[in-house]
Amino acid sequence: MLKVLGRVLVVMAALVLAASFAGDLHGVGDSLAVFRLAILVGAFVVAALVWRWRGAQVLAIASLGIGGLQLADGALARVPDAPDFVLYQKNLLYLERDRTEFIADVFASGADAVTLQEVGPANEKVLEALRAEYPHQLLCNARGMRRMAIVSRTPFEVQECFESSGAARVVTQVGGRSVQVYSLHLYWPYPYPQARQVAGFTPIFEAQDAAFTVVGGDFNMAPWGRSVAAIEAATGTERVGRPVATYYLYGYPLAIDHVLATGGMGSLEARAKMGSDHLGLVASIVFP
Repeated sequence: MLKVLGRVLVVMAALVLAASFAGDLHGVGDSLAVFRLAILVGAFVVAALVWRWRGAQVLAIASLGIGGLQLADGALARVPDAPDFVLYQKNLLYLERDRTEFIADVFASGADAVTLQEVGPANEKVLEALRAEYPHQLLCNARGMRRMAIVSRTPFEVQECFESSGAARVVTQVGGRSVQVYSLHLYWPYPYPQARQVAGFTPIFEAQDAAFTVVGGDFNMAPWGRSVAAIEAATGTERVGRPVATYYLYGYPLAIDHVLATGGMGSLEARAKMGSDHLGLVASIVFP
């Protein structure tokens, strides 16, 4: 009886793991993908309990292999000596908090541009404080707390708000290059409308003609999720650096904030929360 129960658990664990790759078939797959590392650990533990069964051995080896590949992704990235573009990405959290430390950290980072999400009325004064070094600013008034902004040291050649989609776009000159910068805020995956949201602005992104693109945002999706891949494909970018946990859901670390760039070369550094519920990211990018 125990042997049968053990094998049933192994099969169930394998099915849940497989479902985390099935986001193209149903939104549940996207939701499971966010927690794939936890699923991998659970699958390995279940397989270890029924180790003598060949199916359990296959599941254990697969779990170790998949987990190793995902943890090693971007591990060799190093901070470039002379980055072409530095982006500071931050979900501010819409509540009123002391942002003094955050503002000082942005200045110290030397970022060329900053992408911000949840720029609510309570923390809109952050933009004014940043204006001393980032005088060129775009604030997009999406619904409620989902307002976002892009601030830059250099003037904007183009600035656009995509009010219904949770995206903002500017084009600015940095180092002799015309760089397209997006600030992005996605909904959570299924049962929330992340997939529909991404499908809505994918054709908008594909229509833009830019040699160099940088995307900073709160994707609410793990780096291996379908939505991240869709944004990469639509903007001609790749994720920069290794996966970094930026949000803790009841203590569980989630890598859901990302920076994408043309070529995907460069490094990623986490910054403290500093009044938010998300860690910040500083990406040092080298364009191809």
